[in-house]
Parts: sequence; C-alpha cells; structure tokens
Amino acid sequence: MQDINRCALVVEDELLVAMVASDALTELGFRAIEAPSAAKALELAEENKSEIVLALVDLGLPDSPGEELVSKL
Repeated sequence: MQDINRCALVVEDELLVAMVASDALTELGFRAIEAPSAAKALELAEENKSEIVLALVDLGLPDSPGEELVSKL
C-alpha cells in the first residue's frame, strides 16, 4: 500500500536502473518519482518538496556529479 507522504526521488540516467529502483521503492511503500538528470531532479524536488523524504542519486549523472546534486537537495 502506498502512502503519498512517503515520496522518493530517483535520480538515474539509465532507464532500466531507474525502473528497477523505482519498482523496489514502490514495493517498500514509497511513491517514486524519476529524474534522468540533476537539472530535472532539482525541478522535481522544488515541485514536490513537501513530499520527498528520500533521494536515491546516481553519482555519475550526465550534467552534474551526484555529490553536488545531493548538497543542493
């Protein structure tokens, strides 16, 4: 059962990896939202800031190191 108050942001540029991570988080009761880049992740984080409780971030994103994104989030 999903709880909309448990939202996870999955930031991954490889589609299959993002899908697997999102499916696993959904099974754990999270509503997963996916971003393929740091720029999109920041946009989605702003739009969903009151709901996101977890971020799963790829360290090798195409537009920014994952560590930089984590510090911005």
